[in-house]
Amino acid sequence: RLLELAETLDPTNQVVKGLHASVVLGASKDTPEDTASLEAKAQANPNDFRIHQQLDYAWAKHRRYDRVIPMWTDYLQRNPQDGPAYFERAGAYHNSGHRAEAQSDVEKACELGVNAACAYAKMGEHN
Repeated sequence: RLLELAETLDPTNQVVKGLHASVVLGASKDTPEDTASLEAKAQANPNDFRIHQQLDYAWAKHRRYDRVIPMWTDYLQRNPQDGPAYFERAGAYHNSGHRAEAQSDVEKACELGVNAACAYAKMGEHN
């Protein structure tokens, strides 16, 4: 929670972002078995943001945005008011080169109260 607060205060700080990602991934060993376990947990808990975020970060380490984006899209169909989920999907869109979609999701996350997203929306692109 402290890293989330730090990211809210300084949303472009790459050190804070890296530390936050490490905490989200937790004890994951970055093995196929760990990823498969996260996939099973996400499927069993379709509305659990944290589990989906962990799976996102595990896939993103291998640039598997082709899996991250549809996962968040499915999640958002069930949870359309989840600002942090829009912000996470924005990151996947940005990292996969879909700038317009990233900007749209950043703006939606900002509308839903994600302060870090508002900072990116003002800059005109999600980093």
